[in-house]
Amino acid sequence: MPFAVEIFFDASADQELRQLRGNLARQVGVADWMGRENVRPHISLALFEQGSVDEILLGLKGMAAQQGPFQINLTKLESFPSDEGVLYLAPEPLAPLQKMQAAGIQMLQGLSEGWNDYYRPGKMVFHCTLNLGLSPEQLRQSLSLEKSLALPIGARAVGLSLVEVVSGKELGDFIFTD
Repeated sequence: MPFAVEIFFDASADQELRQLRGNLARQVGVADWMGRENVRPHISLALFEQGSVDEILLGLKGMAAQQGPFQINLTKLESFPSDEGVLYLAPEPLAPLQKMQAAGIQMLQGLSEGWNDYYRPGKMVFHCTLNLGLSPEQLRQSLSLEKSLALPIGARAVGLSLVEVVSGKELGDFIFTD
């Protein structure tokens, strides 16, 4: 079963992002898949096929204890050049995300396997997914709405979570405490 390590946001940004993705879906006439499945707005740091869950949870707890909350601005509406039809917000600055990803990779070495290539350093495009499975026309319509959005959206990254990707079940949340 695939797993993801995700950074999640403060309650205010979480609510604003949930409303945004629902509004965009309604305006384009598509399902708000992430809202329907109650997927928490996040930025993924890692995606892998299998791992030692208990040990990974301990590692995430340690990472969160060494990290304080930090500001992320979600600045631009974008999509990936792929057939997956992913609509997302691009975050800035990237440095704290890169630092967290490097720490996560170091911690996960030997505890996980089957890493998704998109999430490897140098290939990773940090993003906050708003919807997926959109057709090229639905992506075009969604992207055309960017000027009507109140961007950037300021968010505080406040913690880490380990999530089962298929079920969406959150296996553990760890608040940044440093």
